[in-house]
Amino acid sequence: MSHPGTEDLPSARSFYFAVGVSYAADNFFQTALLWQVLALTHSPLWMAAALTMEFVPTIVVGTTGPDWGHGGSLAQWTIIEAFVILVLTIASPRRAIVWIAAAGLLGWYSARIIPKAQSLMMQSTATNRRPLASARFEVASRSGRIVGPLLAGGLLALSGPYGTVVALMALLLAASLLWWRVPQPVFNDAATRLQWHEALSALTHQDFLRTGFIVRMLTNLAWPAFTLGIPLLVLDRWHTQSIGYGVFRSVWGISAVLGTLIVMRTRHWSRYLRPFYFLSWALTGLGFILIGLSGNYVMALLMTILASIGSPLVHVALDTEIGQSIPPDRQAHIFALQRLLMNGMNLIGLALISILLTHLKASFVLVTSGIFMVGSTVFWGAWYYRKDHTDPKILPINQSTGRH
Repeated sequence: MSHPGTEDLPSARSFYFAVGVSYAADNFFQTALLWQVLALTHSPLWMAAALTMEFVPTIVVGTTGPDWGHGGSLAQWTIIEAFVILVLTIASPRRAIVWIAAAGLLGWYSARIIPKAQSLMMQSTATNRRPLASARFEVASRSGRIVGPLLAGGLLALSGPYGTVVALMALLLAASLLWWRVPQPVFNDAATRLQWHEALSALTHQDFLRTGFIVRMLTNLAWPAFTLGIPLLVLDRWHTQSIGYGVFRSVWGISAVLGTLIVMRTRHWSRYLRPFYFLSWALTGLGFILIGLSGNYVMALLMTILASIGSPLVHVALDTEIGQSIPPDRQAHIFALQRLLMNGMNLIGLALISILLTHLKASFVLVTSGIFMVGSTVFWGAWYYRKDHTDPKILPINQSTGRH
């Protein structure tokens, strides 16, 4: 592995392909999970229960760090995920409770894999090249978010749940093979593990990190309005079935990738990551409002482009700040804690919004959540820019080379 600050990530092509395939598998499963649970139970409460089972492991991993009680490599963890899917296939994918149980098991490893991959990328990349590396990570992950839902929606419609879970197992095995090609240690950071309050202090020691995470926690509270509301709208208002839901999620991913590529071609783009962060969340909230007001499926897809085109910059901004300000041996735990905070608020939002959806129309809940997201972002963005800050600047692009 290269020394931070000297070279790019070794085996970068394999790394980014592994990220893309891993995210494709994860989003493939989430799409199949939500649609199958909805089809089998017709209940937003059961959908919320399924997502809760997937998110609960992030509480443990975010508190203890990705390596607590479990060594191993990214490839080994992904093989275990494939084994879980094999068990799902045998147990019967036509029962909602089996999908929910699989969500809990897969969530346990997903909660470890993503922060470890982010940490590996940051530790292996020169400090002033980390914004570019983070942007490439977003392009790879968002590409997976395009392919996964589209495959899941199509396979559910064409081959049913059995063909779907077999394809998911194949995706996970492919990701495992790619992770084997990426040089990485066998993770075991017990000596550098933080207490949760130390990790929280490290995460919020800068004004931007602190404000950024407040905004992200509030917006994640409202996010389940989209996660739970869109399948209901696809089924009850737009009547496009599983393939329509897969297309909807894939359009979100396509727009996000295009937005990232456009920004990366803008001069000095890394200098504007902080204002881009707030702008991105405001656009997402506005998109939620317009999707909820859309009278037909095509219009909703167009509004999805608006909602998602800037969304990767949220991750690029925060990941770059963490990569440049947190010691390398602590980054994996910090990334895990970040997922804990986000998913913790998501769980609260799931509980609240699933109850609201049993009494109110999905479109109304989506519009209200979008208004909340825009209002929270504008308030905290204005609060941040009213103050004088001592946060270090993000290192700029070297224009003579076009590289960081």
